[in-house]
Amino acid sequence: MGIGSTYYVNVRAVDSSGTRSSVVSSSGFKILSAVTVSARYAIAPNWNDYAVTATPTSACTGAELGYFACLHGGEMKRVDLAAAPSCAGYAVADELEAFEWACDDSGGAGNVYFHSRQLKKSRALADLLTSSTWKTNRVVISQAGAPIAASVRSAWWTNPVQPLPDNSASGLMESLASAGTIYTLASSRDTAGYQIDADKIGVAIFPGATLSLVNPAAPTCGGGNCAVYSILRYFLWFEGELSNRAASGSSGFSAKIRHSVVRRASFSGFGTGFGDSSIAISSNLLSQITASNNTADGLVLKGSRNVFTDIISTNNGGRGISTGDVSSNNLLQNVTVANNSGSGIHVISHDNTFLGITAINNGNHGFYLSGYRNTVSHALFHNNSSYSLYMVTYTDNTLSQLAGSRLFLSSASTNMFTGNLRMESADCSVFGGTNPGLVHGTCANQGFSDATLSLVAGSPELVGQITSDDTRNASDNNGAMSFASITDWVNFENLFRGWGRSGTFPGFDTRGACTSGTCQIWDFRLKTTDTFARNVTGDGVNPNADFLSGQNCPAHLAGNVTVTDRRTAPRTFLRNALEILGDTIGNEDGVCESNESCLYAPNFGAYQGEGDYTTNECVFQAGTLSGIRLYGYPTNGVP
Repeated sequence: MGIGSTYYVNVRAVDSSGTRSSVVSSSGFKILSAVTVSARYAIAPNWNDYAVTATPTSACTGAELGYFACLHGGEMKRVDLAAAPSCAGYAVADELEAFEWACDDSGGAGNVYFHSRQLKKSRALADLLTSSTWKTNRVVISQAGAPIAASVRSAWWTNPVQPLPDNSASGLMESLASAGTIYTLASSRDTAGYQIDADKIGVAIFPGATLSLVNPAAPTCGGGNCAVYSILRYFLWFEGELSNRAASGSSGFSAKIRHSVVRRASFSGFGTGFGDSSIAISSNLLSQITASNNTADGLVLKGSRNVFTDIISTNNGGRGISTGDVSSNNLLQNVTVANNSGSGIHVISHDNTFLGITAINNGNHGFYLSGYRNTVSHALFHNNSSYSLYMVTYTDNTLSQLAGSRLFLSSASTNMFTGNLRMESADCSVFGGTNPGLVHGTCANQGFSDATLSLVAGSPELVGQITSDDTRNASDNNGAMSFASITDWVNFENLFRGWGRSGTFPGFDTRGACTSGTCQIWDFRLKTTDTFARNVTGDGVNPNADFLSGQNCPAHLAGNVTVTDRRTAPRTFLRNALEILGDTIGNEDGVCESNESCLYAPNFGAYQGEGDYTTNECVFQAGTLSGIRLYGYPTNGVP
């Protein structure tokens, strides 16, 4: 029966942030008021439609600079609750539990509405689809935990949905040329590759399915073979698992894209997993990406104004991540590069931001940086074969909150080390340059630097090698398997896991990729017993003061504890927090500035805790910066 009639509601308690209980009430039949789900931005009602952030009555053209210069209308729905006096006491959730929701009462009583901001990290486009249609969805609005209004179940978008064409037998690359169409793959299949030949196309490979590249009849992209390829396309959406089963000289995703999303995706067994050094991409969002067991680099980034977040690149034959010399104004946030044969991250570019970086067990440098005006913060380097941080021919870089050992600076000028510099030993090799930032041999401040140096014996205590079954990985036997028998390189219980060499950590035999013999799953989260990288970002030595929900934020999170970087237009941001991306609040550049919602960063490295942070907020103490809402993960470390 319809809304407003008597019908049964699967009632679940909903807290103020929209989190729904897993317990279904037996309260029975209720009569609810009817509400309507509509597009938040009328100009962008369908999936892969975008509105201009500054003027959301205008559609994006693709020429806008930066992914967040546009708003992805497909994820942004609106539900009005005109009778409400304010947001207080109300909450909303969608039946598929797919979206993050927020409430807006800035227009005053009579103008209250809820809006979805983005998919939850645990959800995918595939969760909204069958193989050929949109699933129906609805919202239920609650007051003080009790449902009061709901929408009718309906499909929220009108994009055509159809199965991905099967070219497994033809050996020929297939063209995807129907603009606005969402293509689906529900079960694993081989392919000769796909060329995307229209804008606003989506590809959703369902969880548990893999699209595997095999040798095509002829080279499919630039003289080589690609699973996904395009010349230049806008507003695409790709998610799912790509692997290489037989094709040589191959790439997983080698597409020239702009204002597109690659999300909850993985690439394994290719030459290069994602990207191409000859193809520039710009203004894209890559989120929750895994690259592993590629013979060359895991991910290659060439281009500008892209956002890479929640990335792990492990056990590749080359570098974990490589950026080209024309790449600028990119953001890489929460990135783990480990067990790669080459360097973890190799950067030859400028004006980029790297926040929350873990580089461990790589066969060359942890982080190779050659460029200018880059900002690096909250980085953890350990047990890389060569230098943890290798910086050459660079100027005006800002480095804050670093932990590790063995720094190399050559021909460096006017750089700044600030915040905490926590090292296993004073091992700094500095040659040439004017005001390089540190003193050769002692690692003391020089030039513009004002870092607090702490020499701490020991090493980070990680969860390390897994000796029990990873329930999401199809190949492991209590965390181990012979290299030749591994077919699942990318599916793990959490984003901080990847394959690597079997051995004793830390030890020389664990550096680089596992290419033969027995491989082991590694977990790069910090243990609760770690004292090297976990919960010491306040003064670099002592445990941080407690972060307590509803209480004043600790002193090391006050508005006066800031960093001002050395960019042409300097940014001043909180030293110990990261901006929450995709919440439509702030400028989405990753650093935590005034009037933004941010996440507490208590640790060095990519791992900052886990759990639902949305109900764990301290009271921010303003200073140089103000108006910040500061959240923290409820759990920090693994027992």
